[in-house]
Amino acid sequence: MSSNIIVDQEVSNATAQSVPAFPWVRFDANKFIYEEAFINGNLNAVHLSAMGRCMSRERIFFTNWWKDASPGSPWPMKNHLPSFEIEADGQLLHDGWEWVSHQEINHEPGGKELLVTLDNLWKPVRVIIHTKLDGTSFISRWLEIINKGSRPLSLSRVYPWAGIITWANDGLTLKSNSMTGFLNPFKLGRFYKGMWGMEGEFGWETLPEGSLCIEQLKERKHNPPMYMVRNEVNGELFVLHFGWSGNLKIEFTTELEPALPHVECKAYLYGKVGLAGPAPLKVLQAGESAVTPAVHFSMLYGGLDEAVQATHDHLRASVIPKQPSDRQHLVEYNHTGYTMNAQISRELLDDEVDMAAGVGCELFMLDAGWFGDKDKNWYECVGDWTENPLLEGKLHEVFDRARAKGMKCGIWLEIERAAEQSDFAKLHPDWFVTRGDTKLQMLDLSRSVVEDYVYETLEAIISGYNIDCFRLDHNDELYIGGQSINGEYRETTLWRYFEGLYRVFERLQARFPGLLLENCSGGGGRLDLGIMSKFHWTQISDNWHAVDQLRILNGLTLALPPEQCMPLIGAIRMTPADADFMVRAGLFGHFCISGVFPMVEKANESSLQSWKHAVDLYKKEMRPILDSCKVFHHTPIQNFRQPGNWVVLEYAAPDFFKSIVGIFRLGESESEVYQCTPKGIDISKKYNVYLDNLGQSFETSGYELSSRGISIRIPGPVMSELIIINEIA
Repeated sequence: MSSNIIVDQEVSNATAQSVPAFPWVRFDANKFIYEEAFINGNLNAVHLSAMGRCMSRERIFFTNWWKDASPGSPWPMKNHLPSFEIEADGQLLHDGWEWVSHQEINHEPGGKELLVTLDNLWKPVRVIIHTKLDGTSFISRWLEIINKGSRPLSLSRVYPWAGIITWANDGLTLKSNSMTGFLNPFKLGRFYKGMWGMEGEFGWETLPEGSLCIEQLKERKHNPPMYMVRNEVNGELFVLHFGWSGNLKIEFTTELEPALPHVECKAYLYGKVGLAGPAPLKVLQAGESAVTPAVHFSMLYGGLDEAVQATHDHLRASVIPKQPSDRQHLVEYNHTGYTMNAQISRELLDDEVDMAAGVGCELFMLDAGWFGDKDKNWYECVGDWTENPLLEGKLHEVFDRARAKGMKCGIWLEIERAAEQSDFAKLHPDWFVTRGDTKLQMLDLSRSVVEDYVYETLEAIISGYNIDCFRLDHNDELYIGGQSINGEYRETTLWRYFEGLYRVFERLQARFPGLLLENCSGGGGRLDLGIMSKFHWTQISDNWHAVDQLRILNGLTLALPPEQCMPLIGAIRMTPADADFMVRAGLFGHFCISGVFPMVEKANESSLQSWKHAVDLYKKEMRPILDSCKVFHHTPIQNFRQPGNWVVLEYAAPDFFKSIVGIFRLGESESEVYQCTPKGIDISKKYNVYLDNLGQSFETSGYELSSRGISIRIPGPVMSELIIINEIA
């Protein structure tokens, strides 16, 4: 692992033709090299390499991109080269920048950050460009925008990162067999739909000539804004994550040069990543600044597994919060499986606590149904955060019961929302998000008084009940965001809203350093790195069908490390599935179960043993490697509109001393035999291979496992096998 930053502003006399001094910046993130050059009043992205090969000052200056080196040259804009975009007061600031200074900051362990300060000559705008390396193959980029003028400044377009991604130059490969030109060599990998219950469906498509714009004007996205681009000619794989919970716009532009006989064919791909929504996105008063969300990107050689593992390494290194050492990856029990979020009594909660302890859980999560009026549904009581009368004011005794049985305690609030029927809504009718005459049920966190109320309410509940884990839910939709009057402008408030929400959880983390934080948004909404940088894990879906949960987990672990992905196993839906199939799916994420049985004394003993056995396997086998494992997706592409054949997931310890493989048979599989070839294997080692269905094991070499694999028989659909491979010392 290595990080390096080079800033060169010297004249070059390396060749007969002197090259003038201009700032040239190079970032080395292992073998990924990203280079920018400040020429003609613009900081331009000029080169990305996955092979660790940089440009030179001569190549940058004399390339065709810079044929016209005079001020105001059209070439940078023609080739989409500026490395960011800002539109202020209706003017696109695509040039006219002045290099002010640069500063390098060291971060521990092994990280570096470069701050480049630019001032614009046409508008009183200062931009500080932050670029951070963390020792992995990823680079993080965000902007700090400052209004240096005496009047308000309206930001209507903000792209924190833009520029060239990759290019292809191979006539034999690019020419097609048709008379219409040549084939586009760029493939885009992305999550297809942001729909509830269909999270995690990932696939590849050929990028069209021209621009493909992906704009999401719905903030509760049920998929992460993560994109991959594969160059089919030279094998480069570009990965991009956007850490933003609001509306966004991603644009990919392909330029194809004509294919002529004996003439070199070329294809160029550019991209940009930004905030979306009605302008102005933010209005900066004199002296005010705005910090954009971060864009995380890398380029590498390899397949999908290598890209996923590099992404997980980066997120673990510097994005997702570390779980406290005394409560890492606890087995969680959510109480709502049989009570189905109904207003719940003390007696029923006691049964749920006993059930959780009986199967070996370590964290008891109290979900909806504990607050408000006993004669209303939970969603009608949201906002009234006092115990419902059925609990007789004794909720603390429920938590005491759980602690006496060795469990930590958690509580659910949908703190951002207040129902129209709630007492809170009547008390604070002007605290809600509004746009024109439309009022949402969401509290307006862009206002400091509302932000303080949210923090103080959570702080009081967490401290009052001595809570170990807080579960945030979010079941409404902000859409394009609210509006507020800011001087002479009507500002869209979504940017300020999420700044307020993020601050609430930063304040809670500072107030309660050991507090665990669980995210949920109607199941798998808000899966972006903006939210996930504040939360230890997230529920991946409210689709509780065992097969769907499994396929959703299979897809989402392409973007997020498995310890952040929580399937809710069991839960409210009573769809039939083999018990081992269901509980094994949960082993491959943050392990949370629900709806085991209404009470211990009425349990089916045989089924109960499956739950207990899964909990035991998780603690002994999966948990020790979960937050460092390499994830291998044997079946990454799943069409959710079809029953499917197989889902096969493999998690391996970094040094391959252990590998755990889950093989799950789906409805379309015609064969009952799956030939599994483990990937997380060292061919020089000896292994013990344990098959959980049989309860039997055998010994073999890593070479045999990697070359011949294992034939696994699974007799019917929605059944599974678990393989645990341990190195023989």
